Amino acid sequence: MKSYDFGIINNEEIIEGLVASIVFALTGFIFKYYLRTSYLIYASVPWFITWVFRKMSVHVFKKLNEEKYINNKLYIAKIPLL
Repeated sequence: MKSYDFGIINNEEIIEGLVASIVFALTGFIFKYYLRTSYLIYASVPWFITWVFRKMSVHVFKKLNEEKYINNKLYIAKIPLL
């Protein structure tokens, strides 16, 4: 039986996802419950802030990888083919 190696996610994407989920939850909570803004503000401003933090986290991660000479590991799933 043959299998196909399928690249699923790498370290850079994991960091980006973690930062995005944490920042979006925090900014959404702040804008909805603490500042009590309208739905338009609650939906758009946290998204933009999350986007900025995602891009910054990827940039910092790439810079640290260049300085420490760490490879960006790709996590692979093996899909069996009949």
